[in-house]
Amino acid sequence: MSVMIDTQVMFNAGMNLANPDLQKLFLHSKEGRIRLFVPHIVWEERRTQMVEDVCEKLRALDKAFKEVTRKFQSNLVLNGLPLPALNCIAENDTNTLSKEALTKFAADHRLEIVPLGADHAERAWQRFFDISLPFNPEQKRVDRRKDIPDSWILETALDLRERHPDLVALCADVKLTTALADSGIRVVGVVKELVDEIDSKLEQVDLPQAPIASPVEQVLAQQEEPEDIPQTSQLERILEDARNAFKNLELKAVGFVGALKNPTKDQLFGLLERSGEKPGEIQNVVEKLVLTELITDTGNHYIPRNQEACQLAAKTVEAELIRLTLGE
Repeated sequence: MSVMIDTQVMFNAGMNLANPDLQKLFLHSKEGRIRLFVPHIVWEERRTQMVEDVCEKLRALDKAFKEVTRKFQSNLVLNGLPLPALNCIAENDTNTLSKEALTKFAADHRLEIVPLGADHAERAWQRFFDISLPFNPEQKRVDRRKDIPDSWILETALDLRERHPDLVALCADVKLTTALADSGIRVVGVVKELVDEIDSKLEQVDLPQAPIASPVEQVLAQQEEPEDIPQTSQLERILEDARNAFKNLELKAVGFVGALKNPTKDQLFGLLERSGEKPGEIQNVVEKLVLTELITDTGNHYIPRNQEACQLAAKTVEAELIRLTLGE
C-alpha cells in the first residue's frame, strides 16, 4: 500500500511517536509493509511549526531571565546573591538542528519526502486563478490565499497517484479532502482507521515466519507432538524441564499482546504480575519473545509481529484477560 500523509494529520498526531496509531503507521513504513510519502510542503510545514513552538518558549525564557537579571540591580533582597546563568539555544541553531533531526527521522522510518515538481508552481497557481479545488469561489480572494499550500500538496498527490495507483491519502483537512476525492484519490481521515485496515490486510496474507526457538511454538501452532521422543541424556531432560517451566508465561504474554493489540510496557507487565508471574521472569520471557519475532518492541509499546501466533494465543488467554481487566 502507498500512503500520502497531510499536514493536519501530522499536526494532530505529533512527530515524537507518542501517538500509538502514528507509531504503528511509522513502524509499518520502517519494516517495509507500506510506502509512506510526505510532500515537501507538509514536511516543512510540520518542521517549522515545531521550531516556532520551541522558539516561542525560548524567547519567553530569555525575556524572563532578563527581567530577573534586572531585579538583581534594584532588589535589596537579592543583593549579594550570585547572578543566575542561562545558556539559551539560539533560534538559528534550533532551525539547523531541526533539519538534521527530521532528516534522520525520515531515514530511520523510511519516509519518502516528495520534492516539489518542476511544474507544481504553475499548476498550483492556475488552480488559484481558476478558483478550482481546493479553492472555494464563495470565499474572498484574500482568504483563498490561505489554501495555496494545499494546492501544492494536491499536485504532489496527483503525481504520486500516477506512479502508485493504490495511493491512499491520510488527510484531515476538509477542503483538501474534497479536492483529493474529486480527483479520484481515496482519502482516510483518521490514522487509526488506516492502521486497522493495514493490520487487517496483513492478517490475510501468509507471511513467512521466522524460526521460533521457544516452547510456546508448540502450543500456538496447535500441533500434536509425539510423546515418545527419545531423550538421549539427563542434560536434555533438565533443559526440557527448564523450558516447560516458562511455557505458560510465554503463552500469556503473547496472548495478552495479541488481544490488546498494542499494550504499553507497563500495562503488559502489570497484567502478567497480577496473573501471578514474577517480574524478573516476565522481563526475560518478553525479551525472548521479541528476539524470536513473535512480538515487536516499539520502545513504548508491544505489538503483534507474528499475527497468526498472537491471535491463536489470544483465544487461549481470553478468560484470564477478562478476569484481570475486571479485577475479579
